[in-house]
Amino acid sequence: GIPDDAWIVDRAGRLRKGVFCCTSPFALDFSYRKAKSILAALQPESYWPDDDLRNMKTDWGKAGNCFCSRCVRMFGERAGRTYTRESLLAELDTGKAADAETRKAWCAFNAETLDAYARTFRRAADEVSPKTRLGIQAACSRFTANGDLMSRILETFAGLDGKAGIRPGGLHYTDREMRGDLLLKLVLVAREAARTGRLAACGQVCYEVENWPHIGALKSPGGMMAECALALAAGCDSLALYWGADQNGEADETYDFWLDTLAKWKPFLLSVRDAFAGTDLAGIALYHGEDSWATDGWIRHDDSVVSRLAENGLPISVTEADSEAYFLNERAVAT
Repeated sequence: GIPDDAWIVDRAGRLRKGVFCCTSPFALDFSYRKAKSILAALQPESYWPDDDLRNMKTDWGKAGNCFCSRCVRMFGERAGRTYTRESLLAELDTGKAADAETRKAWCAFNAETLDAYARTFRRAADEVSPKTRLGIQAACSRFTANGDLMSRILETFAGLDGKAGIRPGGLHYTDREMRGDLLLKLVLVAREAARTGRLAACGQVCYEVENWPHIGALKSPGGMMAECALALAAGCDSLALYWGADQNGEADETYDFWLDTLAKWKPFLLSVRDAFAGTDLAGIALYHGEDSWATDGWIRHDDSVVSRLAENGLPISVTEADSEAYFLNERAVAT
């Protein structure tokens, strides 16, 4: 069986079975062997570890990642201090400037341990399927607490051609919020495409179309194609569908509407991709400031105002795209 100390511990001290701790020797070995068996059997063109490599796995929007005794002890040893889960959280959550260095150090520690976890997938691919491109899911680029996590994993995942893939996604799961929700997701996607798409190790920016948790019921086929076209215009170069959640009990036929519609739209989507290849987003961007670590909003950017402005017809861009003009909010002024 799987030992308890292989699982992550959340902020409340609860063992969260189903989510591995990145510092667990058992978890690292298990993930390596599982990936190796899949890659050896399928020899896929690409392989995308998903939430395995996500920060904030159990406490969305709050300081993560794992607060087990091993992770807390390892972090304390690197920081030259002794922590408990409670004392560490106290410094992460205060929002006080005096604790900014602790937040930076904790996020750097998380990036390092997640990168070490990513190396298990690279090792497996190198041994049995070296031509397979590895890629990372990037959920919500507004999380500043990720630090350099995405760029580190891209470099680790880079294979024989020196390239890896990134798959921005998250949000907009239904057609009920077609404007605001979709526009916010596209802002996040555009940021990730602009930020990581220019890195030498990035060979693919693949948009993730999600209807989670039920693929067949939550979006219209035409709406999904419009969504895909906008994502390609925002900087993506390929598309992926969230597929095959066994717990939902959906037959393969559930996905036919997506494939049939995509086949009809493929020439248009390819022309959109080609038309926007090599271009940069134009417009006005919200400048987020230079140092958010000393504020109570250090976890993430607030992009809600950006999507609202886009709803009202303003040409919105992102700071990572070297926009023509910028506007400020209170957080930008403060940092």
